[in-house]
Amino acid sequence: MPLWSITGRNRRHRIIVASVHVYETTGCNTQVCWDADIAPIAAEYPTVYGEFGEDDCNHDFSDALADWADSRNIGWLAWSWYPGCDMPGLITGWDGAPSGYGEGVKELLANR
Repeated sequence: MPLWSITGRNRRHRIIVASVHVYETTGCNTQVCWDADIAPIAAEYPTVYGEFGEDDCNHDFSDALADWADSRNIGWLAWSWYPGCDMPGLITGWDGAPSGYGEGVKELLANR
């Protein structure tokens, strides 16, 4: 996001939304990083986590990210509608049964 913020500030009239993609196993996957890199951009521009997820079928990382984003009015979209935990997948099979990660996202949405 640092490069985006440099070019974004120079093109303020063209920016629609800043989109962040982060997963449990990628960079900027901690609240320290979100506070340092994402929050300043979200304070100036509409921001959305366009993709996030975890590949261990749990939802602890997703819960923390969504709670952090919600508390700052940052949108989020869970990824992906694919069976299995290694993608990451919200479902366990094409019948739509949720994975552990999918259950977590379902709970987050239900509690909004």
